[in-house]
Amino acid sequence: PDDVGEPAEGNAAPTELSLRLGVSRRAAGTLVAMGRALRSVHHRTGDALESGHIDWPRARVVVESLENVHPVVAQAVEDRVLPTAAGATPAQLRRRIALLLHELDPEDAAERHERARERRCVTRPRALPDGMASMTATLTVDAAVRLDACLQAAATAARSD
Repeated sequence: PDDVGEPAEGNAAPTELSLRLGVSRRAAGTLVAMGRALRSVHHRTGDALESGHIDWPRARVVVESLENVHPVVAQAVEDRVLPTAAGATPAQLRRRIALLLHELDPEDAAERHERARERRCVTRPRALPDGMASMTATLTVDAAVRLDACLQAAATAARSD
């Protein structure tokens, strides 16, 4: 009705799914995005998931690893990685995809790095039980190594006091 106004988002599926599944809207949005990807650009991965050749964690690794990759390159990577994906851990699969991306599309490697660099972030502290908290950081390799060295030095100094 006119008195309700315009919808706040163009696709109400994440909101409806979150209510029905009892998950956050963000988690439901991820499910919707994965479903779209598995039925379009990554239909080969969707077919492998549907047939039972791979499971959900591996399908998610493929889609997320190829999210910002040109569809032609993404399909070439899928063709090479899917036959052996079931026998790899998700971490091994992620590394294999990264190597294939560099091998099949080295020119775009710098641009992919720059796009990823633009998504760097550090999360706000999230409360955990027993007076603890967690934070995550998505950093360039250089920055992560420097941060790790600083934290290690601080921990060593704190132990010696």
